[in-house]
Amino acid sequence: MTKDGDVPMSCAEAAGIVLGKGDTKSIDGAASLDSHGGKTVKTVAMINGVILLSIMIVNHGIKISLMEDMLRSVDGFFSLPLEEKMKYASDDVRNPVRYGTSLNTSVKPLYWRDYLKHSGHPLQNSFHMEVAKEYLEEVWKLALKILGAISEGLGLDSDYIEKSLGEGNQIVISNYYPPCPEPHPTLGIKEHSVHSGLTIEILSNGKYKSVEHRGVVDEKRTRISIAVGHRPELTAIVAPASELLDEKCELKFTPILYNDYVRSIQSSDVRGKSPLEAIKRNI
Repeated sequence: MTKDGDVPMSCAEAAGIVLGKGDTKSIDGAASLDSHGGKTVKTVAMINGVILLSIMIVNHGIKISLMEDMLRSVDGFFSLPLEEKMKYASDDVRNPVRYGTSLNTSVKPLYWRDYLKHSGHPLQNSFHMEVAKEYLEEVWKLALKILGAISEGLGLDSDYIEKSLGEGNQIVISNYYPPCPEPHPTLGIKEHSVHSGLTIEILSNGKYKSVEHRGVVDEKRTRISIAVGHRPELTAIVAPASELLDEKCELKFTPILYNDYVRSIQSSDVRGKSPLEAIKRNI
């Protein structure tokens, strides 16, 4: 959210939509949504045939007041007494609503973040059910428009990725980064690549690259971000689109059941793109 009242919605990953409070930076875009109801900055980056994707969308149709309500709701949760927040605490990554902290002074670099994770579609009961329902329904519609633009950019039918998701689901990750007295040796969240981007990299057979990114903290200001990822249903088979394969473009990833892929991510202590490398074919 920028100081002048313009509220862009930035996508750090394909259809992984992030709403933030605190410092913001403009991000160039690599796909046009003009025909899908929305505007992007029209900058295309391609290196060795690989499309580098990072999008900022304005005029996306989600009301500013609704986004502000969502931010206030999340801010309200993290302002609750610890005993109230701990009602949602869990070490089980499969729990549909989970509160936790990344603060651990025994490891370096130091991580400085509290978080709340919950399912968005289908929506689970949570502390901000009413405002979350409306906001996430709008984000779901926007994500399908983004995925439609990506599909068309790959030369596929506009609904190709949407159909590949099956029923699909959303995962909402609300992050709270309080002021940090030593921000330079500290991270809000370490390098990671979200499920949405990894899935798109597989579907595109490597033409789109999922980008690793991390969260930073500020010495004086509290930062809040709400990331909404869009993922296939657990029974979906994630594989490169057959239309993208020919004698000049071989299969780069082994098809995998999405539930197995999620388990491989959750069972690994190594984050980033290592689970993707595990199914990458040597060609």
